[in-house]
Amino acid sequence: MASVSQGDDEAIASLSGAKDPRWVGPALSTGGELHRGQRIELTSGFAEITFDSGAQVTLEGPASLDLNSAWEAALRHGTLKATVPPEAVGFEFPMRA
Repeated sequence: MASVSQGDDEAIASLSGAKDPRWVGPALSTGGELHRGQRIELTSGFAEITFDSGAQVTLEGPASLDLNSAWEAALRHGTLKATVPPEAVGFEFPMRA
């Protein structure tokens, strides 16, 4: 998995798409599970993450994103676009210092 830390075994999201991604660490596979506590780091390209809550995030590298739960992710740096459908209202992006 492309992460600084693997996190626990609870799957909270999946990599639903990617375009020309360059990962920090081993490459992630489209369709692969992502876990609570995992950090996604992208040096370039795009990664689409779909959370179990229904929220969807497109990350544009260079970027780093911490996956906190199916209802929360924290952007450490970089750019993202989020889509939060009605069933995912309440999804949060707390600020990281």
